[in-house]
Amino acid sequence: MGMREEIRIHLCAQKLYEFRENNCNSNFTVDTTAGSIEESYRIQDLLKAKYLKEGINICGWKAGIVSTRMQKIISSDQTFLSPIFKINNIENNCNLDYKEYINLGLEVEILCKLNSDIITHNYDWTLENTKNVIESISLAIELVDTLNLPNIKNNLPLHIANFGNNLGFVSGKLIENWSNIDLLNEEITIFLNDTEIEKLKLNYMGLSPILVAKWMLSNLKNRRVILKKGDYLLLGCLSQTLWIDENEKLNIKSNTFGELSLSTFKNHVTDHT
Repeated sequence: MGMREEIRIHLCAQKLYEFRENNCNSNFTVDTTAGSIEESYRIQDLLKAKYLKEGINICGWKAGIVSTRMQKIISSDQTFLSPIFKINNIENNCNLDYKEYINLGLEVEILCKLNSDIITHNYDWTLENTKNVIESISLAIELVDTLNLPNIKNNLPLHIANFGNNLGFVSGKLIENWSNIDLLNEEITIFLNDTEIEKLKLNYMGLSPILVAKWMLSNLKNRRVILKKGDYLLLGCLSQTLWIDENEKLNIKSNTFGELSLSTFKNHVTDHT
């Protein structure tokens, strides 16, 4: 990597850090934005180091642009990985203050919890040893916020560098005896403001969620990532991002995985002067 690319990566990481901390507008030029997924991952690593230094630890990793529908929406089949930080975990049935977000989106996903510490580069990942490290599985809602970043279709590496715009997730009921579940045929129903909007099967392009977990572990191996017992793998959006306004509610229901929900409110401050 040349000096110009190295400077661009460090400038982008610094601008993204300030951008994320202050939720402010920032002008990302060709000299201050990621130009490839390799550069996106370098920027992720620089940002990750800043947060770790501040005592904000990682609780797992997310996959992005995994489903066919998301690939069509983004106009890209460039799947990616990014870390998830512990500070961002949100409880089921939480009511979020909408004014704390700029462009809030919710994504219905599958979550795997790991049962042991894992040095990913010590293994050749197969379907079998992937199953062996998964303690439990649940439904999840991922929170994303594109903030004021440039349009994702034309600036995908920048959004990947920004941890895939992740702001945390909501976990449903964790199922430990998940190997007895026919995941490919398990159906969930999604409701927005108590109106049914979609029924989905728990698969990615017809593939089992466990194959996505295997893909994640294989790619984390290439980045020499060390995972800890209790870390999570967030497997990617099953359908599409639902862009949420104030005073809205998302519910997901499953016969096997139960129900989880998330709603928003907004305090309107009245000026009495």
